Amino acid sequence: MFLTMLSKKIVLFSLLLCEIVAFTACTSGKRAFENGDYGRAIYLAVDRLRRTPEHSKSRHTLDKAYQLYIKKNESDVKNIEASVHPFKWDDIVNIYQHTHAVYDQIRACPAALEVVPQPVRYDERLQTARRNAAEAHYEAGITDLSLNKREKARSAYFQFQKAQEFFPNIKSDILARMTEAKQKATLRVAVFYSPIAINFNLQKYSLVDAITRNEIDRYTQDLDKREFIDAEMIPEPTPQQEVEDLVRLAYTQFNPEQPQYKETVEQRLDSVRIERTSNGQTFVSYEKVWAEIAIREKSVRTTGMFEVLINDAETAQILFNQSVSDEYIWTHRWATLRNGDQRALTEEQRKLLQQSEQLVPSYQMLFDELQRKIAGKTKEKISEYYKGY
Repeated sequence: MFLTMLSKKIVLFSLLLCEIVAFTACTSGKRAFENGDYGRAIYLAVDRLRRTPEHSKSRHTLDKAYQLYIKKNESDVKNIEASVHPFKWDDIVNIYQHTHAVYDQIRACPAALEVVPQPVRYDERLQTARRNAAEAHYEAGITDLSLNKREKARSAYFQFQKAQEFFPNIKSDILARMTEAKQKATLRVAVFYSPIAINFNLQKYSLVDAITRNEIDRYTQDLDKREFIDAEMIPEPTPQQEVEDLVRLAYTQFNPEQPQYKETVEQRLDSVRIERTSNGQTFVSYEKVWAEIAIREKSVRTTGMFEVLINDAETAQILFNQSVSDEYIWTHRWATLRNGDQRALTEEQRKLLQQSEQLVPSYQMLFDELQRKIAGKTKEKISEYYKGY
């Protein structure tokens, strides 16, 4: 009995939900029509007719909206054609394509087809508009390419690309023009990572900079994947290299400071719960306990600096020059109980008691941690410089 009543409630709720959705769609369609958004009004009316083919309000909305939709589109096309905008045919293509999408919606709904038995298509007009749009973008590309500037070559590439989308191979040389524009728009970048051994400040620590070198190598490969950058790492700069930008990277400082020691003495008083059993009964009492603990801390601060220099490879002009600096602080803490009862200590203090003094890491270990931080910052700096590519 309970399940039957529950089932009925579910069915009633589902029907009510459907009515709400239908009412909302109907109301939204009417509102769209009144606001002059005839395309949306058509879509909403057709959607309602798929579910309720005889819905009179949706039929009426579809009939009126479609007539006004076609009339508005015809008027918009005439106005756009009369304009002097160089890419006016793009907008006309969009209008015809949207009209065809509406055509497909109506044809796919029998009830809608009864209301609009002959929806309009503009196949020949659309083809002409596509051709005109493609020619406009091709001519704009030719103009931009003739200016012999990298940013204009990039614009030309996109213009040719757009022309291809509208009407493939509108001109016999368009693919060759795209290739030419891509080559002129592409910035060739050489990345030179200066060996760490040539810097006296670093050489004395016998450091290995593999972490930074590997990170920069991976980053250069990622940089090379950008559409208008051709990047590679080089062993050393040479006059024969055909590049525009030379990125020079080098560590200039690594300064490990002397270990620092600090000791603090903490006292703590607490109450601990004591349970005793006598004659089968448990008695609870609390006992005051006290402890004194010496917490010792040893730390080493290391700082480093990395130079990022970008030159014009032909003129040697400095395009970007910035140092990346960071620090890494190694810290170790341990403790000894000077007096009293461990039970008075906090959990963190008891953990420190289990620690023993550790040796200061080697210079290489400290440098490795510093490398990870500096390499990340360096990639951010270079990315910011080349963000337009």
